[in-house]
Amino acid sequence: MDFSKKASVETINTVIKRLALRNINAVLTKNKSDALSKIIDMIPEGSSLLEASSTTLKEIGFDDYIKSNPKKWDILKDKIQAESNDTKRADLRRQLTFSDYTIGSVHALTKEGEVIFASASGSQIPGYVYTAKNVIWVVGSQKIVNNIEEGMQRIKEYVFPKEDARMKSIGAPGSNIAKIILFYKEMIPGRINLIFVDDILGF
Repeated sequence: MDFSKKASVETINTVIKRLALRNINAVLTKNKSDALSKIIDMIPEGSSLLEASSTTLKEIGFDDYIKSNPKKWDILKDKIQAESNDTKRADLRRQLTFSDYTIGSVHALTKEGEVIFASASGSQIPGYVYTAKNVIWVVGSQKIVNNIEEGMQRIKEYVFPKEDARMKSIGAPGSNIAKIILFYKEMIPGRINLIFVDDILGF
């Protein structure tokens, strides 16, 4: 199965309607630049921001944008990276999940609107499922699958080998599929926004 193939605009628009029934606001952007502009517009100046590790965000230019940080966001990831003690860093990760915005991506999204993401550490999970006031997911259109079973297959056979190779390329031991979340519905309307990009992004 080809998990790198773009979904059609028609399919994306159908998924957007089904996400709305799950209290997830979704929009379609044309390209990386439009997606980045949408994020910038959505996050007010001075907000606290926790960025989950994401190849997708790097590819749309978000990592470069926050280096200059013209909107004076409180970039919580910088505080985590500045802490050299492993125990203190882990404690800080837990404390900083109560952000105004948590931003990242997902690994699979079914045509019915179910969202699936996997993690090795689980550091992004608290913000996604509850603690962050607002969540933004940026998703390439190739991540849409037919059903949950295909979503799990996508994670195991496509996403994991690529992420494992990426981690090894930067000197880490590799990655793990340690925690998987299946997200059926958000209970707080307006808390989660999903930005589709009509392009192939991330894994």
